[in-house]
Amino acid sequence: MVTPINFLFSSFILFNSESYILMPPKLSLFIKTLGASHVAYSSNDEIRANADYIQGFSGDVTRILYHEVVHSWQWIGNGQAPLGLIEGIADFVRMKLGNKWDDSYYITAWFLDYYNGLRNGFVAKLTKKMGTEYSDDFFDQL
Repeated sequence: MVTPINFLFSSFILFNSESYILMPPKLSLFIKTLGASHVAYSSNDEIRANADYIQGFSGDVTRILYHEVVHSWQWIGNGQAPLGLIEGIADFVRMKLGNKWDDSYYITAWFLDYYNGLRNGFVAKLTKKMGTEYSDDFFDQL
């Protein structure tokens, strides 16, 4: 079984070289009140998680932390990479560590876009089929 930390490393280390990741000597985690607009954020070798958010969160907090660890290790094009790409890489790793296709709006949107590309009109047909009920089997039926 692949552990999360091994997967995080293998996502960034290619060709047995650590030059693909930033490697801070240590990462520090601080859990404190950050204000309503922040879940967590990472800066250099520090991850800050919102205590208020975590206290009311019913899911797996480690997935939030995986996302932030990725930010601590990833290069960002000397500040020139688009924010969507930076966040997308972090969410890619988090997704590979156990998120399902319906765990967030963005993942679901991309999943549906992919499916619609395989079968043109898929989203419209799925929406029609969901008029009175829903089943995961719809994906096989369509």
